[in-house]
Amino acid sequence: MELTETLRRAVNRECSCGGSGPDDPLCCPACRIWHAVTGTLRISPEGRDPSLAWLRLGIFSDWVLPTDEDLRFVAEKLRMDDLILGFNVKEYSGKGWKPKYPVRRVKERIRACRDAGLKPIVMTWAIRSEKAIVEMCEWIQSVIDSNTEILLDAEADWHRGNGINAVDAAYLVTNKLRDRRVGVTGLGQLQDTVRPLASRASFCVPQAYSFWSPIGGHWSQSPSTFPGPQQDQAFKTWSSAGPAQIIMALGCYWGNRPASKMTPKLQVSQTMRFAAIETASLGVSTVWYWSLKWARAKTAAGREVREFFGVKE
Repeated sequence: MELTETLRRAVNRECSCGGSGPDDPLCCPACRIWHAVTGTLRISPEGRDPSLAWLRLGIFSDWVLPTDEDLRFVAEKLRMDDLILGFNVKEYSGKGWKPKYPVRRVKERIRACRDAGLKPIVMTWAIRSEKAIVEMCEWIQSVIDSNTEILLDAEADWHRGNGINAVDAAYLVTNKLRDRRVGVTGLGQLQDTVRPLASRASFCVPQAYSFWSPIGGHWSQSPSTFPGPQQDQAFKTWSSAGPAQIIMALGCYWGNRPASKMTPKLQVSQTMRFAAIETASLGVSTVWYWSLKWARAKTAAGREVREFFGVKE
């Protein structure tokens, strides 16, 4: 495994074709070496950006349950492997953890996801209070089948905490869900309050989003979100917690207008391409994109995102 990862990094560094398949006449010498040694390069569906050839792909459904039309779009148009279902909660804070959706609806959407050929992952907010943790874990154990992986989004309500420290909270969660694969996601820079949970998780999903945002009337990127450095820093900080697997969360946000003189003039597809290449070069083999609503947007940038994923319109 160590040799394969070393080879992967070297090939990605020297690749000049974007990860072409073994039968592609444009396949560069570096990729030909990879194919000859491993024979395991993932070939992207026709039309998909070559930078994704290294990766297993998934997409977040936002914090809403996907419709049947959404499932068809993700499975047939985007041709994703995984769909992360966001089950939001009614209550935050130390009062408790209250599910937003009825049990029947939750189970039906998980089943529909599998029927569409997608792997469902259930994501919910993680609230750092003993009462909320107990209620969340009891709901997961009673509602979600044991074959479905769980992803805990540890952000403000985990950082803030209420009556239980981060170490004890991490132990409580993972002990109550010890028969499951449980992952944790959070900001690209691993926070101290999340580290104990990340160190006990089956997998971690750093939010290494490179995206545009409107600043002062123009679109630009802050240096901290540049594609490349953003993914590299996220990988380093989250890997330091020692999880068994890193899955990278990348963004398909946009603003494909000219940037200021101080920032690179990248379009959304270029930003996504550089982020994907850097992620693969780190040895990460799975990427989950935030999020479905952006990939479905009826705008020029939305069409560029879909074209990046190989959607023909």
